[in-house]
Amino acid sequence: WNGLALGVLGAVQQMTGAQGPLWSEDAVQDVYFFSTFGYPNMAGDYFTTLFGLAVGLWRWRVEELRKLGDATQKREGVVRTGSFWKRHYHLIPAVIFFFCAMDTLSRAAVILVTGLAVVFFLHSFVCFFAKKKRAQRVKAGAFSVMVLILIALCAVRFMPSDLQKEVDTLNTTEVLDRVTGRGQYHVRVATEIWKDYPLFGVGGWGYRHFCISYMTEKELRNIQTVGGINVHNDYLQFLAEHGLVGFGAMVAIVILLLWPFGAIWKAMVQSVRFIPTKEQPPQPVQIFIIPAPVFCILMPAVATFIHAFGDCPLRSPAVLSLFFVSLAAMDGYLPRLRRN
Repeated sequence: WNGLALGVLGAVQQMTGAQGPLWSEDAVQDVYFFSTFGYPNMAGDYFTTLFGLAVGLWRWRVEELRKLGDATQKREGVVRTGSFWKRHYHLIPAVIFFFCAMDTLSRAAVILVTGLAVVFFLHSFVCFFAKKKRAQRVKAGAFSVMVLILIALCAVRFMPSDLQKEVDTLNTTEVLDRVTGRGQYHVRVATEIWKDYPLFGVGGWGYRHFCISYMTEKELRNIQTVGGINVHNDYLQFLAEHGLVGFGAMVAIVILLLWPFGAIWKAMVQSVRFIPTKEQPPQPVQIFIIPAPVFCILMPAVATFIHAFGDCPLRSPAVLSLFFVSLAAMDGYLPRLRRN
């Protein structure tokens, strides 16, 4: 709900012609902002993650009502799945977050949120398809194809000109260069700083002060004035500023958050052979055995992980905290292991 409020705020600011976040007039010229974010890629990653979480809540809601309906049918002989809006209202914030991610004009967000939308659609389609009868499958398949065609036509026909300009600049070579840091001095400079201060780094925001002394004369003549205080590779910047000790602590947090999932996932995969054939998840079992909400949490986390190689989303406390909190939230949707 916090993210939804921020998304609505961003839309209102755009419609009212705000020059900066919260209608401030001291915004940096030619730097696009969205909502309370002063940097497009941070906003893009934030709303991309929230899009995944909203879809995960939708999948959880539908499944819970389906189980409730099955239990009611066995007990009373009546099917109760709730009204359409009661089952699907989480799709409203999901749609809003999708367009918010697009509206940030972050090219990375455009790629990632579109990719996630396709993955979630296919995952949901396969899961729902497997639980339907043959006649229902044909109708569901035809309806899904029509929805995809309609979305694609609307996206092409009504895409805003600003977003179209960003999409037109996308190409495979540029994406690979951005992820690898090729053609920029930041990767080399951050690596040199880390080599000189390997354990504790140079402190938070230290890169902006130390980078100049590591740059060559040619690099100083072409210094990046907008956005140049970040390495645009979060992992290298964390190493340079916090060293192996600080960055290692962050990695340890991620491992501790993922460890319970790994143990339960392994047990779930091994238990599939004991499940009746009709009730087994679709193939590949290793993917579809994962509860849908957990899958919808992991995919945006993977997107953020990839995004951080070519930009600086994790430099935003909002994105970093959301990344950790979303991983911690997985535990609530995982089954419990029975202890002997």
